[in-house]
Amino acid sequence: MISDFHDPFEQVSYCAVRKGMRCPSCRNITDFNCHQRLFLCLACKTISSLDEIFVQSAREYLLIYPERKLTKSSMYLWCNKKIPPAKVSTLLKQHFKLQGRTKGSHYRELNIP
Repeated sequence: MISDFHDPFEQVSYCAVRKGMRCPSCRNITDFNCHQRLFLCLACKTISSLDEIFVQSAREYLLIYPERKLTKSSMYLWCNKKIPPAKVSTLLKQHFKLQGRTKGSHYRELNIP
């Protein structure tokens, strides 16, 4: 029955969601071995770039929680603290547009007006 499935429009609790970066190949949220800007998925042995995994994680965050702001601290926690805060900041600046300049500033996707 359809009622047995999760309603895609039902709000998901932030605390209930498993945080971490998802492998683009096997789609698992697993541990990664990191070497410079490359990540090795320990589940399927796929090598991915840090940029690819980070942008994918940020888009998932925005998709699941459209009402939340995309900030440096939110992405640091969403990536399960696997990327240093300074690197999170750099990646956000490279791949997203900064909105605001002081407290309360956040990032948006570049293609959103």
